[in-house]
Amino acid sequence: MKYEPEKFESSGERVERELGMEKDLSRDICNMLNAVGGGEWNVARLPGESEAHAVERMCREINNPEKKQEFMQFWLDYLKRKQPEYGLEIQIARVLTELNSLPPKIQNPQMDELKVLCENKEFLDSQKYQGAIIYHILKMEAHGKDTYQGLAEYGPDRAVSFFPSAHKTVEFNIGYAYTDKYLFGMLEEGYEIAAMTINGHLDAWEELSRWGIGAIPHKKGVADYLEYCKENNISAAAIKAATGWEVLDLFKMAELEKQDSAYKPHLENRHNSR
Repeated sequence: MKYEPEKFESSGERVERELGMEKDLSRDICNMLNAVGGGEWNVARLPGESEAHAVERMCREINNPEKKQEFMQFWLDYLKRKQPEYGLEIQIARVLTELNSLPPKIQNPQMDELKVLCENKEFLDSQKYQGAIIYHILKMEAHGKDTYQGLAEYGPDRAVSFFPSAHKTVEFNIGYAYTDKYLFGMLEEGYEIAAMTINGHLDAWEELSRWGIGAIPHKKGVADYLEYCKENNISAAAIKAATGWEVLDLFKMAELEKQDSAYKPHLENRHNSR
C-alpha cells in the first residue's frame, strides 16, 4: 500500500486542527500505517474499517492519553518484531519521539534509543548530510554528561563520522569505515551503543562474516556487540528479512571460535609433552 496525498487531505486538515499537530507528523503517521502491509493493518484496523477511516481514527485517538499509549506501544512492538528498513525506522522514531514529548510519557530504553536516533539525524541534516544513513551512535558519560559520536554512510562511496557534542563531522572514503575501529574498538574504550540501525548491523555482520571473529583484534568489543544483538533480537535471519542480504550466523561462529580457543591449549600441551 502507498500513501496517496489526495486521499487523506481532508482528514489530515481535521487532524491538524483537533490535535494541534503539524501536518508533516499527520502525514508521517499515514505513511507508517500504509508501509506496514496487510498483516499489520489487520491488527491496527477495526473490523470492516476502511483504510482512510483507520488512519483518521488513529490520528484522532492519539490525542487521548490512553489511546496514545496503545498507539505508541503498537509501533514499539513493531520495531522489535520487524527491524524495518532505514527510512521507515527513522519515520517511526520521529513520530514516537514527538508523541512522547507530551504526557503521559513512555520511559524505557527503547524510547531513549529512538530519541537519540532522531536527535543525531537532525544534527546530520543540519550539517548538509540529509541523505546520510546512520549506522550506529555510541555514547560515553563524562563529568555527569553523555557525549555522543556515530558513523553514517553518505552516498555510494563516502562515510561520515559525526560528533554532535563537539558540533563536528569528518567525511572520508567508506572503504576505511572499518567496523573493528569505529564500533568494536570504541566499545572496548568504554563507549556503549546508544542506537544502531539495521544498516549498521548489516555492515557489522558482513565484516565479521568476511573476516571471521578470530581475525578481529577487538574481541571483547565483538562480544559486547553480540550481547547487544541478542538483547535486541538481531540475528542473521532478521538482517536478511529486513535487507534481503544473507550473512553468516555470528552466534554460531562465536561459539565455534570459543570451542576452538579452548582446544588450542590442549593441542599445545600435547605437543610440548612429546
